[in-house]
Order: sequence, then structure tokens, then C-alpha cells
Amino acid sequence: MISGLQAPSTFHGQRAARSRIASKARECLQSDDVHDCVDAIVASGQLSPSELVLFFIELSDQFLQLNDKITALHFLQTAGDQPGAERQVPEIFVDTKFIALGRSELAADIAFRTVLLKTKDLYLGTAEKTAIEGAYHEIRMVAKAKSEHGHSLLLAYLQSHLKEIRAGSSTSPVVIEIGTTRENIPSQGSTLKIAEFCKENSLQFITVDMDPHNTRMGAEMFARLGAPFKAITAKGEDYLREYQGSLDAVFLDAYDFDHGQHSELRQNRYKKFLGSPINEAACHQMHLDCAESILTKLSVNGVVCLDDTWLVDGNWTAKGTWPCHSCSITDSDA
Repeated sequence: MISGLQAPSTFHGQRAARSRIASKARECLQSDDVHDCVDAIVASGQLSPSELVLFFIELSDQFLQLNDKITALHFLQTAGDQPGAERQVPEIFVDTKFIALGRSELAADIAFRTVLLKTKDLYLGTAEKTAIEGAYHEIRMVAKAKSEHGHSLLLAYLQSHLKEIRAGSSTSPVVIEIGTTRENIPSQGSTLKIAEFCKENSLQFITVDMDPHNTRMGAEMFARLGAPFKAITAKGEDYLREYQGSLDAVFLDAYDFDHGQHSELRQNRYKKFLGSPINEAACHQMHLDCAESILTKLSVNGVVCLDDTWLVDGNWTAKGTWPCHSCSITDSDA
């Protein structure tokens, strides 16, 4: 994430280069496949590391103009993940962008770290800085916990039941995620968080998604982690149906339910790879198909977590609308 950024003297200069970068961003937005176009430009080496930072910021700006704040936040976060990003962009510049995206808490994180880093030791010693940073971290952790998605529930369960899960597995336990992370969004990012947990606890991990862009991002993430995990491009229900072996932990977070706020970009990905935009019936059928395959393969102490599911008047809704007796835990248990 972008933090503690310093402003180089050249940031506001080089108009020709910035115009070229803006043109490339527009080229991607006007293409038939935004993600493929972005991936191609990144892979081509046309842009230097510093230009890549500005390229992702420009993409963020253009998606914000389209009122697609989720994708705009994704590209702003991606800019911050680039090597050397902290030397490319002024902190106040990024702060204002987070505020424009409705994420003032992220702007506050940057402002806090920047002020603390710039505070002279004459006024605060190392111990005092550490105490202040610790207090702020505790406050933010409480706030972040409230916005975490279903993966946090799964990881908490795995953490407290890992011994039993290992005992019920004939091999090193396998964790499978159906629905690889699509956007680089704070409090989401289930693929990275599950991968980090699995690496730390010597578990096998496989993430599956129907969109090759998502699995490419997953594979790159695993490479950065230095973890031998798999990112597979396939429909989740097909993969689980054909999977050979027992399942120890499954996180179902794939086909979206239709909450009426999906971006045009996300709907276009569904049209391209599944042939139609998001619809409720397909969502429910997909998760039921997954559950039926899991039911026959779940290990003795295995667990399933179904994201985006809750009870309304005693009935399961959203992704879990159709009964799924094999699911051990859901968001409603949090």
C-alpha cells in the first residue's frame, strides 16, 4: 500500500511523458478487454518503473471519472504496490485521491505515518513513537476487523482447528479457494491472506477462477511470496467436480449475487467468460453445484466457508440462497 510518500522534483514535470501515459490508459478503457490491454502494456516493457506508477494512477483517475470507485481504488492500490512507488508520488497527492474515492481512513493512515516519520527525535524518542504507533495500530485493527470479508472467518476457524484438520487429512491439508481476488482492495484480498496463512502453516493452497486475468494475478502473487501454490483458470464447479482427492478446507467466493451495484467492467468479464451478465439463478446454481461436489470429498474434519451469505427471517440469502448442508460455517456465524 502507498504510505509515507515523498515528492520528487520531477513529478509535476515531463508533460509529454504524462500525456503519453494518459493516452495509454484511455487506450485500455476503450479496448474490448481492459485487463488484457493493461496486462499487455505492463508485460511489454514500454513503461519504466516510474511511468508504471503514473500509468496505474491515470487508470484510477479515469475509472473514477466513470464513477467506478472500486476499480479506481484497485488501480490506485496497484500503483502503490509498484517498486519504488514511495519515491514517485507526493503523499498529499495520494491522500486527496483516497478521499475522493470515499476512503478517508486510508488517507488517515498515510497522514499518520508521514507525520510520525517526520517528527524530530528532539520532540519524540523511539519509545514514544513506538507507543503512539502501537495505539494507532490497535484502533485501526478494530475498524479493519469490521470490514473484513468471509476469509477472516475461515482463517480464524483454521487457526483454532488446525490440529483436528491435520488429523483428518491423509496428506498435508489442502485449502481450495473458488474465486480468486479480482481487485486490490483493502479488507478484501482473500487470495493473498489465505496464501500467507497456508505458507506460514505449511498447507497446500489452490485458487480457482474462470477469469484468466485473476489467475495471472494470483500466480504472480504466489511467485512474490515464494510459495508453490497453484492458480488455476477454470469454472469452480467444474474444478471441484473433477478434483481427485479429499478436500480439507474450501472457501466459496466466486459467482456474485446480483446486488445491483456491479460495475460495467465486472459485468463485461462475466459476459466474456460465462456468456451472460451476473444473474441470481446462475449464482445459486453454481454454489449448489460446488456444494454437491464438496459433500462427497470433504475430509473427516474438513470445513467449508461460503462468503456473502446471511440469514433473513430464518432463510439463507445472497450466495447461499439454496440450501447447502455441506457448509460448516458462513458469514452469519461471525
